[in-house]
Amino acid sequence: MKTTHSVWEALDGELLKGIKALGRENSVLIDVSCDTDDGTYPTVKSYRREVLGMDDEGTSYWINRLTRKKDKTRIELSEYSILREKSWEEEAVLEFKEPVNVLLAEIGEEQIIRKIKKVKGRFDHDYFWTKGGRQSELANGFEVWFSIEEYLE
Repeated sequence: MKTTHSVWEALDGELLKGIKALGRENSVLIDVSCDTDDGTYPTVKSYRREVLGMDDEGTSYWINRLTRKKDKTRIELSEYSILREKSWEEEAVLEFKEPVNVLLAEIGEEQIIRKIKKVKGRFDHDYFWTKGGRQSELANGFEVWFSIEEYLE
């Protein structure tokens, strides 16, 4: 069965399997943004503000911008929720509205697959450069990753 390391593809029914990213095992891709994303960053200044905020406050800056609510410890998204103890923490629990199929292990040819509803882990981000970006002072894009430490349900 085909596997993916993208949460969005797993939500569409593909088998989720974490990969090694940013020095951590079992990481899944949450988001990719570029300074050329139409609608997300209407100006170079808005993209610059996002990247500088992440440099200053870490990935929690990106998480907090997902909602306008005052309480940033429980963020409800369309397909899953992000639960944190403090609004500045990058450690979190992802709770999927519907369970996703996760590849836990492979023993020979046999795949150990379970339906998972909650995972505990840590958010992180990494920058990348592209040709044709709208500015050259900062990286042209970033990826947000969630490194799974424990399967809860």
